[in-house]
Amino acid sequence: YIHLVVPKFFTPNSDNTNDLFIAEGLELFSSFELSIFNRFGQLIRNTNQNSPTWDGTLNGNPSPAGTYWYQLTIEGTTRNGYFALKR
Repeated sequence: YIHLVVPKFFTPNSDNTNDLFIAEGLELFSSFELSIFNRFGQLIRNTNQNSPTWDGTLNGNPSPAGTYWYQLTIEGTTRNGYFALKR
């Protein structure tokens, strides 16, 4: 049984608490892909096992607070969900 935790929100405000969007448990899988989209469907971040986090920026600029969607593909199985970026 593998427990995977995808956060419902994160707060990238440099207080060292919830500063990164991190899906916990991904380190147990040999392959995965995480894509993050804004509310308009624009791809914000696409990552794999080398860097499975997002710091809340796009091209070095802070992304606005709001709801973002993710698509997580783990060893051929895809899950979708959403989370909030709070500023």
